[in-house]
Amino acid sequence: PTHGIWSLVFPANTGTHTVKVQSTSAFNLDFDYLFFDGQELGGEWHDYVAQYPLLGSDAKVKLLIPSRNRLNLGSLRVTLIDKWGRELPDSVELATPSLEGTFNPPLEPFKLKLSGRTAMGQSFQRISPRLVTAKNLRLRQQGRKGYSLLTCGRT
Repeated sequence: PTHGIWSLVFPANTGTHTVKVQSTSAFNLDFDYLFFDGQELGGEWHDYVAQYPLLGSDAKVKLLIPSRNRLNLGSLRVTLIDKWGRELPDSVELATPSLEGTFNPPLEPFKLKLSGRTAMGQSFQRISPRLVTAKNLRLRQQGRKGYSLLTCGRT
């Protein structure tokens, strides 16, 4: 395909359509993320990785960006979107250069949308591939240092 702006036209009498566009680039800006939680034990604060955020409390997230040197870190913005791509009112307060942020998890499932500018000044936007659902409860087992997560099931 040629570079430029593309448009798709659907006749009104054909009903509702959903369009998914995928592209590849030599300049790939994939990202991933981890949720964290913490607990004070013996006067020390211990962070541990969590599979999902908890409802009703601030969630901590850390972005993992392999090509972060190609980005203008000060321009990065993280927003929460629903499964249809609509922005949710809660935003993520992102700290640079650590790329860690906090937010209040919504009741509905969400994805993270990362947007900003590259080091060359080009704007970009990426959406995380998996849908996250915040939950009311997380079981954890106390270990020697910090916590480890328990998987759902029977004991």
